[in-house]
Amino acid sequence: MMTILALSLCVVVTGYNGRLFTTLLYLLAFGGIILCAFHIGVEQKWWAMPQSCIGKAEITSTDPAEMLKSLQAQMKNQKVSRCDQVNWYLFGLPASWWTCLAFLFATIVIVRREWTTPKK
Repeated sequence: MMTILALSLCVVVTGYNGRLFTTLLYLLAFGGIILCAFHIGVEQKWWAMPQSCIGKAEITSTDPAEMLKSLQAQMKNQKVSRCDQVNWYLFGLPASWWTCLAFLFATIVIVRREWTTPKK
């Protein structure tokens, strides 16, 4: 979202009316929709969450006893926010749905701007 905001400000400030920024903005916004839709699917348990959501452990030794101690210490110190659980709601909708709606709105605005802006 911040990249979309920064590129949009560049377009507004410079008055640039080329397709490069518009295409970048569209791709970023559409990519955001896809990422949010995937996250919604994970939260709704429509598909499994990726391993990167579970947490990371660093193996520091080849000795099994040391490895076990190291992994236990890392697990105690690592706070994991699970991707398959809704963290908060706003007006009854999870944050992932609001983010998806924001990206959808951005995509619609970008496409509408492209269709309605007179070409030089």
